[in-house]
Amino acid sequence: MATAQLVSIDEYLRSTFEVDTEYVEGRIVSRPMPQKDYRKLQTWLVRNLYTVAHHLGCRHGSEG
Repeated sequence: MATAQLVSIDEYLRSTFEVDTEYVEGRIVSRPMPQKDYRKLQTWLVRNLYTVAHHLGCRHGSEG
């Protein structure tokens, strides 16, 4: 049975990855893609927060 090599948190933070990953007990683990229900909830939340902020007079945008 192969054993996974443990990685320090500093090494993890200095690294870049092609897929979304997270650091779990010394191991680098790929994060699963969000499921449909999560994406629907996220969309609903963003729309509602935007509406509330707009009514309160808050403005947002990117710098540049």
